[in-house]
Amino acid sequence: MYYYTQMIGDALDPPTIKATADFFGIGLIDSDVYYPGGANWYQNQNNFYRQVRNFILDITDMPLNFGHCLHWQVAQATSLQNIVFNMRQGGGEANGQQGIFMDNGSGGWMSDLVFNGGGIGAFFGNQQFTARNLTFNNCETAVYMNWDWLWAFKSLTVNNCKVGIDMTQGGGTVQTVGSLLITDSYFNNVDQAIMTTWSSNSTPVAGGTLVLDNVDFTTSTIAVSYPNRTVILPGGQKVQSFLQGRAYTAFEAAKQFGNLTCYVPQATSGRIQQVVDPPPKPSVLLTPSGTFYERAKPQYEHVPVASFISAKDNGLKGDGVTDDTAAMQALFDKVTRDQVIYFDHGAYVISDTIRVPTHIKMTGEMWPLIMINGASSSFNDLNNPKPAFRVGNPGDLGAVEMSDIVFETMGPAPGAIMMEWNLAGESQGAAGKSSAFLCFRD
Repeated sequence: MYYYTQMIGDALDPPTIKATADFFGIGLIDSDVYYPGGANWYQNQNNFYRQVRNFILDITDMPLNFGHCLHWQVAQATSLQNIVFNMRQGGGEANGQQGIFMDNGSGGWMSDLVFNGGGIGAFFGNQQFTARNLTFNNCETAVYMNWDWLWAFKSLTVNNCKVGIDMTQGGGTVQTVGSLLITDSYFNNVDQAIMTTWSSNSTPVAGGTLVLDNVDFTTSTIAVSYPNRTVILPGGQKVQSFLQGRAYTAFEAAKQFGNLTCYVPQATSGRIQQVVDPPPKPSVLLTPSGTFYERAKPQYEHVPVASFISAKDNGLKGDGVTDDTAAMQALFDKVTRDQVIYFDHGAYVISDTIRVPTHIKMTGEMWPLIMINGASSSFNDLNNPKPAFRVGNPGDLGAVEMSDIVFETMGPAPGAIMMEWNLAGESQGAAGKSSAFLCFRD
């Protein structure tokens, strides 16, 4: 995969990419090729702009001890969505197959993935990542955390696996996992749900942090344990809040300054590994069942073709030179609630505020650029900043969706507010942005 590569299958009938029995390679799809000697095509932290969605990746015809569906060594502006990974099942330690092999990188997002079989469903090593709605079925180990700074799992489901998450890399000497957050998740019939080597004197001090928030272990044997099966947190229960790592307690200390007594904020810290009281959660963010609200990034696969309105078919040039402000505003003003604005790949220059109505859905082809012209009189005054994209007016309710679009400045724009969001959703989850990147240039 080169820069600006998207592989998109049919969302309603995903195609299958299947390895032959004699296939040899790092993965059916490779996001960052290795040269002989170990050098990569792209520096892993700079490996941007990749997307794979709507596929079935199958390596079940390969030998039990070998094979990866996907080599995903990526950084920002990358995503995986709606993919099934099929691997050989069983075989114990002899099973060397992996759904995702991720050895390095610098952050991204993945959603709606299913892993069937394999020695390791997902081998993860990356600086920071967000992953939601991942399901693992009949894996030897569902997730092996090789290293991270911060990894957040939301709605993780692990079914019939020997190990759910292995975060033991580095042992107690050097914890390679910085921190791991697992929320609104379920471990079903898992022998050891989470394995750790954290202790009160493991290093680094903040390494090995584990936060469990509303995680169900009622049908699993062990919730959290050491590799030798010494139990830290037993299974057979639903855990509202468990913390492993460094905790801080805030207080106010009295200090004398002459005759004046002042109360100065202070904090103490200590290392804990225990069930704690759950944190307060704003009700507006929760579903009726008490989980955090979530939804998949829209693909509009059920929207008729006739309801997609092409930007370039409606007077926008997207050539990086022409001022598209008037044409873009005219397009937004005429689109109806049941239509989706489709920004064809290009660079759309704007020189004044675009007023986004309360019912707009917009998505892009290969991350089109909406470029804010910093030389325009609207955006060049530091003391009089103006919004480039103004979504609704204060107090408005509506349903606005933006996805797969890049907003960036065209030269210095000291008076630009890139986006002003005034809109509250008319229903839960009705308004939001997904994979909409904000980029700044000198």
